[in-house]
Amino acid sequence: MSDYSYSDIIKMQNNAMRRVEEMNSRANNVIKHANSALTSATQKDNARKLEKPYHVPMPDDYIRDLREYAKKAAISPYEPEHKNNSLQRTLNSLVSGSANLPKSIKNVLSDLNIDSDRALLLSLILLLAEEKSDEVLIIALLYMMI
Repeated sequence: MSDYSYSDIIKMQNNAMRRVEEMNSRANNVIKHANSALTSATQKDNARKLEKPYHVPMPDDYIRDLREYAKKAAISPYEPEHKNNSLQRTLNSLVSGSANLPKSIKNVLSDLNIDSDRALLLSLILLLAEEKSDEVLIIALLYMMI
C-alpha cells in the first residue's frame, strides 16, 4: 500500500466504480432486449394457441373407435361370411389383448426354457439392439435373464 498515494487509490476506486456502472448498464440493456424478445415470442405462442385449438386423441379413444368401426363394418358380397367372421374374431382378440401366441412359438419358448418374464426381457433386448441403444443397458438386461 505504500507504493500508492491517496490520490492514486481514489482514482482507482473511481475507475472501478465507472467500470461497474458500465457493466450494469450493458447488463440492463441485454435484459431489456431479452425480455422484449421473450415477450414477443410468448405473445406469438399464445396467439398460436388461441388460433388453433385441437384435441389429442387418447389411445383408449382410438381402440373404442376401432371396435365401433369393426362392429359397423359391412360384410362385402364377394367375400364369404366365414372369412369376415375370422377377421372379426382376430380383430376383437387383438383389441382386447387376449391374442394367444401360435403353438409353434410356444413350443420353441418352452423348449428353450423361457418363461413369460424372460420372453419379455428378450424382446426388449432385441428391440434395444435393433435401435443400437446403450450397450451397458443391453448387457444389464442379459444379466437379468440369467
